[in-house]
Amino acid sequence: MAKQTFIRWLGLLTRKQDSPHHRKFKVFIISDSSSPEQVPPLLKKYFPLFETGKTLKNFSLVELLSGKYKFSGHPNKKNLSFTEKIKRGIVRIFYTNYGKVATIWNLVDLIFLPSAPRNFFTPSAHVVDIYKTHLSGFSVKELSSYLSPSRNFIIFLLALISRRHFIDKEDGLTVFANMASPWLLMAYKFLHPNKSVYLRFHDGLEHMTERKNFLKFRKSLHQLIDKKIIQGAESYYEPDAEFLEITYRPNAVNSNVMQKSKL
Repeated sequence: MAKQTFIRWLGLLTRKQDSPHHRKFKVFIISDSSSPEQVPPLLKKYFPLFETGKTLKNFSLVELLSGKYKFSGHPNKKNLSFTEKIKRGIVRIFYTNYGKVATIWNLVDLIFLPSAPRNFFTPSAHVVDIYKTHLSGFSVKELSSYLSPSRNFIIFLLALISRRHFIDKEDGLTVFANMASPWLLMAYKFLHPNKSVYLRFHDGLEHMTERKNFLKFRKSLHQLIDKKIIQGAESYYEPDAEFLEITYRPNAVNSNVMQKSKL
């Protein structure tokens, strides 16, 4: 998917990111969970023309081999017939997963496009909804496809060579939740030099990295702080905060929102 990283960056660079070409085709969502309510928000954002409810039975082998369709996801092979398993293999090998494309384009947009004065980037759509409720003063967005070191390095290199075009000199604050990729953070800080960047861990350290890498993770975190890539970090869990030598700040809610919910 390195190609999609470059495609989106090039679209931003040439100001063609809003070109309607990707809106002219329909994306068929054929994963096991494909009701309209379960369509990922990022897929809706980047490819709003989609269709749910179809299965591999609706597509013949000849049609699939023609390459005429666009798909997002693929069903679990557990209960598929032999023919459907062949179709699934064709989709996985020869077709672009546009659900994945949407998450990559979103990541590129978060790094390269201008940010709001106060930002909160967090993984998973349902967490976005929670923070939008309790952080009304922030622009809360989904942070996606950030686990690939090679992709993150490519994004960093692209930021280096196109800084003059994308630099955002506005002041502000950006919080990355549960993400500590040095390459991505350096790319973001390089393009948004006047933003104060903080990391917020609202899950335990064991969900961030393997136990054998805890010391390495702590060292990397403090290198980011020492180099002023980030201005600080905090954890909701006191033992993790003590081990990482960062600020302890428990999870909280917006009291005004909670008060309204009781009425």
